[in-house]
Amino acid sequence: MSNIANVFNPKQESKPIEDCLSCDIFNSIFLLGTGGYLSSGKAILKDKKVSVKEFNKKNPIWWRNGVRSFGAFLIGYGIFRSFDTYESWKTSQEKKLSN
Repeated sequence: MSNIANVFNPKQESKPIEDCLSCDIFNSIFLLGTGGYLSSGKAILKDKKVSVKEFNKKNPIWWRNGVRSFGAFLIGYGIFRSFDTYESWKTSQEKKLSN
């Protein structure tokens, strides 16, 4: 079989993909940080050069509330991922101690 065929039809690995603790921690921090940024309103601050009427036309209230709500959702999901990561880490530590 040629190398090109291997690119399009890769061999299947038999071992399952394991959780990456550092990846999960980074994911939680990223979700919390991005959610905090969006929910704080800093993503939609009014520029001093733009009038209030023009700002409201570019960023209607439903959009600003949507951005903030999405930020709050990301914070909640980040908290969920943090606890989920802690539980998986705790379980892996208990397995190591029992062996």
